[in-house]
Amino acid sequence: MKLLSLHIENFGKLSNFDYVFQDGINIINQANGWGKTTFACFLKAMFYGMEKRGRLKAYLADRSRFAPWQGGVYGGSVIFEHNQKVYKVLRTFSQTPEGDRFELVDVKTGSISRDFSTRIGEEIFGVGSDTFSVTTFFGQGELEGEINDEVRAFLTGANGLNADMQASEGAIGKLDKSIKNLKNQIPSMIEINQVQNKKEALNEKLRELEENKKIIAEGISVREEKLNSLTNNVDHYCDNEIIEKDDKTTKQSQRTEPKTNKILSAIFFVLFIAFAVACGLSYSNVILCSVFGAISLILMILSLIFILKTRKYFDKKDKLENEISSLKQKLHFEQADAEFVKQRADLEKEIAVLEERLVYINERILRYINEVEEVENNLNFAIKHKKELEEKISLLLLVKDFILKAKQNISVRFVEPMQKKLVEMLSVLTNKNMRTQIDFDFNIKLDTPIGLMEKQFLSQGSKDLVEICKRFALVESVFSDVKPFIVLDDPFVNLDDATLNNAINLTTELSKKYQIIYLTCHSSRVLKA
Repeated sequence: MKLLSLHIENFGKLSNFDYVFQDGINIINQANGWGKTTFACFLKAMFYGMEKRGRLKAYLADRSRFAPWQGGVYGGSVIFEHNQKVYKVLRTFSQTPEGDRFELVDVKTGSISRDFSTRIGEEIFGVGSDTFSVTTFFGQGELEGEINDEVRAFLTGANGLNADMQASEGAIGKLDKSIKNLKNQIPSMIEINQVQNKKEALNEKLRELEENKKIIAEGISVREEKLNSLTNNVDHYCDNEIIEKDDKTTKQSQRTEPKTNKILSAIFFVLFIAFAVACGLSYSNVILCSVFGAISLILMILSLIFILKTRKYFDKKDKLENEISSLKQKLHFEQADAEFVKQRADLEKEIAVLEERLVYINERILRYINEVEEVENNLNFAIKHKKELEEKISLLLLVKDFILKAKQNISVRFVEPMQKKLVEMLSVLTNKNMRTQIDFDFNIKLDTPIGLMEKQFLSQGSKDLVEICKRFALVESVFSDVKPFIVLDDPFVNLDDATLNNAINLTTELSKKYQIIYLTCHSSRVLKA
């Protein structure tokens, strides 16, 4: 691919400007403010258009940046040669992409060509706009370009698998999103500890309730024993009183009967003596005997009457004593019964209160048991869920690590060729055998007297030196089929004289392979065409 000429109708401060390109080096030496950067951006815009990058506001800002200062048609054309055919690409731009115009003309026939579309830059050079910028555009103060996935794919030889590489990036993005979502779902240890503490608090309450239940049950048992003992004592007391009453009655009868028997015995004994005397006197005096017999008979009758009355008296006396004893015993029973009833009622009331408290405690125990069971289920679920999520995260991390290692393994295989090219160019610029180290992300460490140092710790001139060589090495590595044009927008401003001279010689050497547009503002940095 070779640029032949361009016409800028209006683009930034450049208006109605024409330029004819030649093979090798094309030098534009103009003062600051002439529009050298505008010129370089116009070339890129002709092949890649003003593609959307980032937010819409930034996108519109780029369009506003290069909008014609003097008004008029915003755009221009470039004539180039590719595959032995000459084309003319025309583009005009408006404030929004909808108003843009693209046209490709076959210069030989003058007809519209369908060989390429609005994505002509990608179709010819095989890379996107960003990759084209970080390889072929050496902007002043913008030498350091990020190695994107497309560049990495070319460097690793995986450009034929670009779709797969993009798919892997998408997969990694989805994995990261899934891992983040899973991490957000994992119960924190604070939440788990809170549930654990709640469970322990409930168990502590259960233990307290069980202790209270035990104390109350013991209280009920003690009072029931007292109640049973009280009942037994009352029954025993009543039985003893009845036995004592029977004993008293028996003793009274026993006391009365011997006394009566003694009186009767004495009376009969006297009568017997009297009768015996009467019988002894009958032999001597019949009259005296009759009188004495009659008197004895009367005495016997009187004795019998006395005995009967005496027995009746003792029986009545015993009956009264028994009645008095019964009344005393009844009164005593009633007093004892009243005390028993009071004590029994007090004990039964205490037992009822304790049983009511026991029912309440049992209800609380049951409720706490249910709560403990629910909390324990929640805790087990949280721990199980946490474990499952962590296992899923571990699995996703393994998958992500596998993809990253696969990409890294692909890249590592091709780091050495890139490093070799970089060393060759650094050696040309510095006249030294430079030692470098490039990692998976193509970060460069440069050999210094104190050892390998990362680029950010170098001077600005050394940084530019590394980036210039890196850019040239990237062009050599990325563009193998089509040789692109290279735009150097005064990239050597920070180089010392010796290194500048070497950089000019290297660029001159590369111009044998590439068409180079070199923009500068100082004659000291002008290349030899």
